[in-house]
Amino acid sequence: MFSDGEHYTGYLWDCLRVFKRFTYQRFIQEVVRYSEVCMMADDHSRDRVINPPLWPYPPYSVVQLPPNLLLQLLPALPEDLYVFDSSASWTLILTHEHDDQRRICVGVGIGP
Repeated sequence: MFSDGEHYTGYLWDCLRVFKRFTYQRFIQEVVRYSEVCMMADDHSRDRVINPPLWPYPPYSVVQLPPNLLLQLLPALPEDLYVFDSSASWTLILTHEHDDQRRICVGVGIGP
């Protein structure tokens, strides 16, 4: 329980047992292959999120939009973002984590 209601702590992507790590550039290449994508974010409290923006949509919601709009909106969206299509057979995840060189992106159900 937080001052702005009940929220979970942690990140959904922490629960993945198997995933593939890839670059931000690969994220963009994958997303633009589709005419529409869906996205969602972890439900974090504003008590725990200091700098990055919170999810601007209702809690636990999924938003469907063209990939180019998603790419334009990224600076105004939370860092931990889950992107998939209506089949939900794959998911691309932008994490808030960075290694020594770049932002860490992971995915499931994507090719080599």
